[in-house]
Amino acid sequence: MITRTPDLEARPVAADLSCIARQFAAIPHLSLRRHDGNVLREEIQLPLTGRQQAGFGGAQWLCTTRVRAVAGRLGTFDLEVTFAVTAGHAAEVGTAVGITCGEWSRNNHGIPQYMSRADRPLNQIMQPGWICERVNLSDWEGTGAVGGNHFGSTWPEVSLMLTTIEIPGLYVQPDTGFFHAFDHVEVTRIRHAEGRLALKLSNPTGFDATIKVLCESSAGRCLPLKLNALFGVRQFRVPAGESVVAEFISQF
Repeated sequence: MITRTPDLEARPVAADLSCIARQFAAIPHLSLRRHDGNVLREEIQLPLTGRQQAGFGGAQWLCTTRVRAVAGRLGTFDLEVTFAVTAGHAAEVGTAVGITCGEWSRNNHGIPQYMSRADRPLNQIMQPGWICERVNLSDWEGTGAVGGNHFGSTWPEVSLMLTTIEIPGLYVQPDTGFFHAFDHVEVTRIRHAEGRLALKLSNPTGFDATIKVLCESSAGRCLPLKLNALFGVRQFRVPAGESVVAEFISQF
């Protein structure tokens, strides 16, 4: 389910979609595609707003987008898209609604699937930290299930446990000065000299962070990691909106 801010209730469709692009660095669009087997051979993308006309695959298309607020569900809306052939014949053309993600970085990324948070619960049942494998965007499970989600145990829990075990929040090479953040933290270099690297770890989110660090030398990175390599590594607790300074020494 695409979300939006409550003050968009009375705004036109274009304003809603522009808000999505600004907030999530993601631009929704219409797509007409032609495949050869499982290989994409041709595609055109159209703005996801109003009425769009295009010629593709031997036919003329009229694509209509409608957005309606969902009664009783603040911050959500229904997105209805109709693809119609107005002239010609489209033998093998696929239609889709897609999302183009741009300007993504270590400070702007997501996690697999949907997580219920204290400030943004998925429903009245799912507690903060509970994960759902999906949010229904269609009525394939019935008209009453649009926007619905599971509140039982699902595979994303295992996926995120593996992510926690296998991927550090921060990777550091003190001898070269290289570092890369995988977590939702901002990292800046303070100083780097003689195999020592000092970094400022800032947490711009509204949640406290515990950052696990994988620290090794440029030579050590050529060696295979041991089983459960992140067990026992250094961790830094950074409260919401605060920063800490950490120093790392070159190790093999």
